[in-house]
Order: sequence, then structure tokens, then C-alpha cells
Amino acid sequence: MEFIVILVIVFSIYKIYKSETNKTINKSKHLIINTTFEQQEENSNEYKSRYQDAPREVRRNIQFSSLLNAINGRNAKSDFPYYFTERYSPNWQNLVQKLIENGYLQFASPIDALQYLIIPELKSILKNNNLKLSGKKSELIERIKNNIPIDKIEHLIPLIYQATVSGEELIKQYEVYIMLENSQYNLSEIYATKQELERLNQNTSTDNIIQIVISNNILRNSQEKNWSDFMFNYYDLSIYQTQKSNYSEALNNLMRFVYMNLTGLSRNNTVESYTLLLIPPAAIRNTDKLMQKLLIDNNEFNERFIENASELDKIIPFTYFDKYIALEIYKDALKEPDLNMLRYKKYANKPNPNSKLYKYYEFNY
Repeated sequence: MEFIVILVIVFSIYKIYKSETNKTINKSKHLIINTTFEQQEENSNEYKSRYQDAPREVRRNIQFSSLLNAINGRNAKSDFPYYFTERYSPNWQNLVQKLIENGYLQFASPIDALQYLIIPELKSILKNNNLKLSGKKSELIERIKNNIPIDKIEHLIPLIYQATVSGEELIKQYEVYIMLENSQYNLSEIYATKQELERLNQNTSTDNIIQIVISNNILRNSQEKNWSDFMFNYYDLSIYQTQKSNYSEALNNLMRFVYMNLTGLSRNNTVESYTLLLIPPAAIRNTDKLMQKLLIDNNEFNERFIENASELDKIIPFTYFDKYIALEIYKDALKEPDLNMLRYKKYANKPNPNSKLYKYYEFNY
């Protein structure tokens, strides 16, 4: 039932502000990420992706919460990354002052600041006071608190930015924007998703919003044949599901990412040169970790991959390798991460420069 609700929400968001249609969204038993592509296309052709811009106040609060999250626990006197200027403002320090004035940010007390010090700094304090250096970070902090008067070491503890209770609440309120701020998903889309969930009195958790936003992008990129973005949507989803310990779905989506890498498809429905094919090492490492978590055997691995690749085969216009050869390449890569793709070229399909299904240009390297 939960899957049905999420799918209904996904397509409901798709028709925001589209007045020319009031047709009922078809329901499915699964999240859009798990439906067949025929179901996705049938349901979504009626809708166009249009999103309302977030109000100025919301955009300001997102900026504040993001900056607050970025500096929380940092040494106020340390050097900050250059991207702060690009992401927040050339005068981002003025925003920090506003966070303090509005009660979202403070300087941590010397006792509270201990939790933000790194282990070598804590051990240095202990060593200077002839105290034992062994133990976990929490044990080092307790040893300092219980054995050293704070006024004796106050001058050794740096000035640390710390979010207030109100600041923590602000970060929590805009958590979904913070988590997706470095990704391809735009602010207006996230905002529209959250607004629609609230309108429908549905689950507005960060987890639910992220899955719906990524699902919408999977759908849109498949329709627009932006295969590179489509491919990385699955990778994003796999990473997020891994963080949430949803290892089974994480592996399914990682397999889709790997198969798309072996198709050679790129943006604007273009097929890349064979020489650019690879399975990213991070995908191999993540696959290995997920297999260990799930304790799956070779047969289950094979079946999962073929099932996921079969779904993709229904919509992609070209692939260098059919799913069975792709499976063998994938398994070889798990044994040999620095796999040389040239050894498989004799099994590869050759793109047609004259195809009407995709674009391919002869490459000379």
C-alpha cells in the first residue's frame, strides 16, 4: 500500500500547475523505480515536469541552514574552503554573523568544544597533564573533564562554531535540501515535491522526498534520453539506499548503473566511443560490500543482474553488450577491478552512424 501511495505522489507532482489535464493517475504496486518502463511511459506521457520556484524566504532559509550545517563544529579561526564563496556568498562571513544574531549559531563553551577536537589534540592535552593517552575519543574527553580544571586548559581550546537548539531545528527542517545540494536535483523540484506531499497529507520525511525526487528524474531522463543523467540517478539512489541499510534495493539500482555504463549511451541519446567504456571502481567496491551484506550466492547475483538489465533493455536504443555478456564482464571486474575493456571488444555490438534510434559519430583516437 505504501508503494502505491508513493507512486501516486510521484505522478501527482508531475502535473503541478498543468491545468489542461485532470486525468486520474494510474496506480502501480511499486515505487516508480521498481515499475516496468512500459508502466512508467504509459502513466507519465500525460504529464510535464514543471516546478514552482521556492519563495524567497525559503531560499534564504535553505542558504542559512546549509551554511550553518557546513560550519557547525568547525574552528572559527581555521581556513574555510574556497567553495564557501561560490556556494553561499562572497561575503559569507556576514551570513555567519546573521546566524549568530538570529540565535541559530553560537561559540561552543570550552567543555562543549572538546567533542569537536580531533584525537591528537585531545591526547596533546592529556599528555601535557601527565594523563593516560589510550582509549576511544569519548573516553579521552571524559578523562579531560574529570581530571583537568577547564580554566587550566581553556586557552588551548579553539573557538568552535556550534549550532544552538534553534539552529539544529533549522538544519533538520531543511535537511533534504542540504543532502541534495551537491547533486543534479534542483531546489524548485525538491520544494514542489515537499509541498505536494503536504497538500496530500502524506509522508514528508527526508527519506520519502529524496526517493520521489530521484524517481522523477529517472523517469524524466529516460523520456528525454539523457542516458548519462539517467544512469547516475540509479547510482545516487543506490548510495542513498545503502546509507539507509536498504541493501537489496541498493544492489538492484547499482546493477542498473553498471549495465548502463556498458551500453555506451550518453547525453542527448548519443552513443560514446567503445574506448570510453568502463565500470567505475567505486561501483565495484560498492557491489562487493553489498554482496557481503546480503550474503547472496552466484546464482542469485546472476538472476538479479539479468532481471534489472532486462528492464533497461525495454527502453534503451542501443547497448555495446547484451545483458549476458555484460554480466560476465561485471563478474570479471569484481575479480579484477582494473579490467581492460579491450579484451571484450570482439563481443561488442557495433553502433550504426546512420541509425534513427540514436546518434553515433565515428571517433578516432
